[in-house]
Amino acid sequence: MEKESVIREIETAFDGVSREGGVSLHQAQALDDYRHEEEVAQAIALDTEARWQDVPESDIGVMDAAMCFMDDIGLKYYLPAYMV
Repeated sequence: MEKESVIREIETAFDGVSREGGVSLHQAQALDDYRHEEEVAQAIALDTEARWQDVPESDIGVMDAAMCFMDDIGLKYYLPAYMV
């Protein structure tokens, strides 16, 4: 029961957080992979979700280092998905 309570608190605390103007998950991963500038720009299109709650768990699981390449906006948006 404690796990569900913590998840509810995270969802409440980060409800409505937007990624608009921030670095996206695939964009950060492309930066981590030293991709060309064009590829980094194109990677943004791969992140189509409108809410952090909709970020696929599979993406979170394989892009664990991407957070190092996010700006403040992207970090605030994706942090709750990683915490959950």
